[in-house]
Amino acid sequence: MTSTSRRVRRVPAAICRAAGAALTLLCLLGGFGLRPPQTAHAASCADIDLAFARGTNEPAGLGDVGKSFTDAVKKRLQGAKGMSITTYGVNYPASVDFIQAGKGSDDLSKHIQKTAADCPKMKFVVGGYAQGAAVVDVLLGDTPPGTYTFTNPLPAGLEQRIVSIVLFGDPKNIRPPGVDANLAIREDLLHKVVDVCNQGDFFCDPQGGDIVSHTTYARDKLTDGVAETVVERLVAELGNGCQGINSTADTSTSCSPTA
Repeated sequence: MTSTSRRVRRVPAAICRAAGAALTLLCLLGGFGLRPPQTAHAASCADIDLAFARGTNEPAGLGDVGKSFTDAVKKRLQGAKGMSITTYGVNYPASVDFIQAGKGSDDLSKHIQKTAADCPKMKFVVGGYAQGAAVVDVLLGDTPPGTYTFTNPLPAGLEQRIVSIVLFGDPKNIRPPGVDANLAIREDLLHKVVDVCNQGDFFCDPQGGDIVSHTTYARDKLTDGVAETVVERLVAELGNGCQGINSTADTSTSCSPTA
């Protein structure tokens, strides 16, 4: 494993730019009677929400890469007592009309804003594959509203509740006609990023390559190495014997993520 000033990590056949991550604890339902009414967060919120934007023409919801990644995260959380996580598949066309990626950025922003308001203690992991990675770039970069049909930026400061940003096959090498904006996460958020580019992936490898390398992230289990990095950060972030920030459970038992 090597590192640079941008904390680049390498996993087999992939390039990872250093990582942040976060994870969740299932909230306990409150009582009734004379007890004070419970907040929406106490009643139904997990500690972490993982939102993922699928790639072009992938199945609706998380998509194949997103499902592989979220499944790997959940598997590694099994050893973390009391932790819980919710997942959300960004709702957008994911069509060959790449300029519509901004609709995904708007939906992701809407989801984060609503969930953050409903669950004041919740933290977020956001990710995307291919065009879905561009969705994340547009939301968390310096992209001016109106670019890529993007109109709904996050309110200032809300991005600080995002613990980890995960990008697979981010199409940095591609720019749609008429778009004068680079795909890149803001400089102040780079420490949260895990940026994975399969060697020879035409869309993200600076040396170029082929389309096939762009399609094998889930098949080659590159999602597993990223999930491990994310879970390590989540456990460190939540701390307290691996108890989540919203847990009222006993914290006397320590734990560690399972392989």
